[in-house]
Amino acid sequence: MATAIDTFQTLGTAYFPTYAVDVVGIYDENFNQVAKKARTIKLHVKNESKVMDHPVEDGSTISDYTVFLPIEVELTLILFGLDYRDTYNSIIQIYQNRELLNIQTFAGTYNNMIIYDPSHDEGSEIYNSVAMVLKLRQVQSVTPQFSLAPKNKRNKSTVDKGTQQPQPIKDGSSTLVRRYDAVVKNRDS
Repeated sequence: MATAIDTFQTLGTAYFPTYAVDVVGIYDENFNQVAKKARTIKLHVKNESKVMDHPVEDGSTISDYTVFLPIEVELTLILFGLDYRDTYNSIIQIYQNRELLNIQTFAGTYNNMIIYDPSHDEGSEIYNSVAMVLKLRQVQSVTPQFSLAPKNKRNKSTVDKGTQQPQPIKDGSSTLVRRYDAVVKNRDS
């Protein structure tokens, strides 16, 4: 996999003007732009799902539903200028505080993203700047939905029934007696 420095060298320039228009925006929960001095030079969005396969009795396999995995975004950034350390420290602070971010691209907006890998490269090839690769993953939260199930009369608690009297056998014999009689009858015949 190419490092951030390799990607930076591929562009062929070390000059990123501060007045450049951001193609990708990184915003906090209140949609305030963070890391304003960082320039995105590469973006990779991974939007996958997992198809669930199940074997069938005849040996074939069926696929009956899909589970959507959290979206992952990989941003390659260049931090430059006199205050690149401040920009780097603000990104690390967001990472350590586990703040949720929103990533705005041409294709769409990716909400509830959290930084899970803030790797960076430094070297003489990119003088007075830092190449950073931010890996973010979508945080998916679920609100459980439930309701109280009505009591099943068969499974009803015996606490409120009081003392129960035994019931007489309806056909005059118990199951044990009927089975014993059937075994004896088969043995004699």
